[in-house]
Amino acid sequence: MNYPPEYGPLSAVTPGTPGGLMTMLAEYGRLSLKDVLAPAMEMAQGYPIEAQTANAIERYKAQIKEWPYSKSVFLPHLGEQREAPMAGEVFRQADLLETLRKLTEAEQQALKSGKNRKEAIYAAYDRFYKGDLGKEYARGCREQGGLITAEDLANWKVKVEEPLMTNYKGIDVYKLSQWTQGPMMLQALNILENFDLKGMGYNSARYIHTVYQAMNLAFADATFIMAIPPLHRKNPSRD
Repeated sequence: MNYPPEYGPLSAVTPGTPGGLMTMLAEYGRLSLKDVLAPAMEMAQGYPIEAQTANAIERYKAQIKEWPYSKSVFLPHLGEQREAPMAGEVFRQADLLETLRKLTEAEQQALKSGKNRKEAIYAAYDRFYKGDLGKEYARGCREQGGLITAEDLANWKVKVEEPLMTNYKGIDVYKLSQWTQGPMMLQALNILENFDLKGMGYNSARYIHTVYQAMNLAFADATFIMAIPPLHRKNPSRD
């Protein structure tokens, strides 16, 4: 391959979102993982899906059909004219619910064994990256042609770094560094600090034009100076 494919397991990196969220909660939060995941678990159990998401699933159903596990969740009406959920239909994600349940189960078991709040959250972290959840993730990934192994998950670690910061009209704004698009927002704010946006009127033509041009300059610097990639790449071979 000249470049990674746009979709599927070969386009993915080792999953970092679960570890990042659990680390933030353990190190800087106050609530339990069970409390934080409760709304997500309620929605995974079933909620009336909004039209925007339901219609997006329908538009991309051809790609979704390439992956059996995704197809079984997101296309409940296979073979019908509309295969995605209808707007307002109760949309259920049973496997996601079970994953979240196992994370909270690991936390609660650790608490019962005498662990403190922080240690219990890291017990859930370990179950995802080193336990049965990680092994099942790696199995499913490799089954579908991916390369991620259980060892990749077990060896993955969260990197806690100092954020970048700027001050916008007296407000400290923090963003992640150059591996994200965070610096562009900070630069755009630095540019916009020189303008009276409030005086222009919110969402007026002049307001929108000024914000748009500030973002243009920030995106250009991000690409040509900071080497931050664009959000979406329809043709990576051109990069």
